[in-house]
Amino acid sequence: MSKPKPWTPEEDAKLETLANAGKSWDAIAGVIGRSKSSCQSRASSPNSPVTLSEEGMRIRRARLAENMGNLRKTNVRTKKDTISLIVPLIQRGLTAQEIANEIGITKHHLTSYYYKDAKELACPRGKLTPQILQRIYLLRKSGLSLREIGYHFCMCMESVRQIIRRASSDEPRQESPNSEEMFLIRKNNGNALPTGHPIVMQGLWRGLEKWRMPDTNVARG
Repeated sequence: MSKPKPWTPEEDAKLETLANAGKSWDAIAGVIGRSKSSCQSRASSPNSPVTLSEEGMRIRRARLAENMGNLRKTNVRTKKDTISLIVPLIQRGLTAQEIANEIGITKHHLTSYYYKDAKELACPRGKLTPQILQRIYLLRKSGLSLREIGYHFCMCMESVRQIIRRASSDEPRQESPNSEEMFLIRKNNGNALPTGHPIVMQGLWRGLEKWRMPDTNVARG
């Protein structure tokens, strides 16, 4: 790697004159023929022969403040503003692609710069909202794999598996009807009574008793 070109006294003189006149570092770099960072480092170095005046520094600070003010007046959305838009969308259970479509950016841009910080605000300490849990559970019931669900919500497969397992255990289970309820159901449907029903057992025992008793008419004949 080649060493940087040493500064000449003529370049130092130009740098000092332009910097004290309040010129921007981009303009100074264009006049001297060096990079912007090189000019800034040369002017701010304690061993540099260049002496910066307070007036030149004040002019540059004022110009920088003016440029920042103009930037804030534009419609450029800052990272903080973008995250504030993403947080409620995450809490509503939207997928990463749906959020990207909602705010008008690509999914790659969303997951690379905003999604992690927004999710920490939307789900503090990793506690997901009921809307997110319900959306994941419904997507699983619709047939999506754990990998596909994890891709949509930027989660690992094991996290998705744990969420679905908890949701399945919390789902209320329907109890089987008792014998009396089954009797009413079968009666209404016109079907036979279930095995073990009291009426069925009573009829069965009556039939057995009748079968065991001798037929008097046959005996007399």
